[in-house]
Amino acid sequence: MSAPPEVVLYARRGCAPCDRALDALRRLRREADFALRVVDVDGDPALAARYGEAVPVVAVAGAEVSAGRFDRAAVRRAIFGATLDV
Repeated sequence: MSAPPEVVLYARRGCAPCDRALDALRRLRREADFALRVVDVDGDPALAARYGEAVPVVAVAGAEVSAGRFDRAAVRRAIFGATLDV
């Protein structure tokens, strides 16, 4: 059996949209098996420069699928697509 896909949430502390994205991802974990990792972009100058104010950014299996505003439908499609591919 293959490992579940990894979902990475690029976020920062004190970011209300980031907190809502994390809550939504936790709810999606009830529907699909995936590994969830949260990365604080402010902990890495390169990530802070790359993402700036675009957080929250969600990457599924290495591909960015949502940025700025959490796109539940796009994230869900990517997670279920990655789950079917493994």
